[in-house]
Amino acid sequence: MGDETPLLRDLAVEAVGARNGRRHDPAAELARTQAYNRAYWQDYAKRHKRVFGNLSLAEYSQIKTIADQNHRTVWQQIWAESQAYRADKQVPTRALEDGQQALLIEMRRIGSNLNQLAKLGHIHAHERDEKALLIQLAAQDDDYIAKPLQIDSMLLANISS
Repeated sequence: MGDETPLLRDLAVEAVGARNGRRHDPAAELARTQAYNRAYWQDYAKRHKRVFGNLSLAEYSQIKTIADQNHRTVWQQIWAESQAYRADKQVPTRALEDGQQALLIEMRRIGSNLNQLAKLGHIHAHERDEKALLIQLAAQDDDYIAKPLQIDSMLLANISS
């Protein structure tokens, strides 16, 4: 509804309102519908342009064959070729489009795997950091590991005696 004229918008709002609880008046609804259609088609020519052209049977059959190979209509093929010509590019074939789609899917999977590996790397990095910290503390204080063992052995000696 964004490109419509105010008249079209008002008529559309009025038509919706008529369906949402107002009493049904067939003559008024017919008048609203006719006014809407008239305004729509008057505005249509301002927004849409038709293009016509003639092709020989040989040209048509050639374009039809290419369009069928690429799963397009004749008009879609002509449009694709004209846009490619404008951009100085080649029209991709259906096989190329399918190949690009498969490649895109594979690249997304690889990206997902890389993200999972990065997460695992961060988790293991934290574990390595904790182990390295314990080793550093043990190297700084030789009694770091020995003291708990001595305390445990003293407790066992006291319990047994």
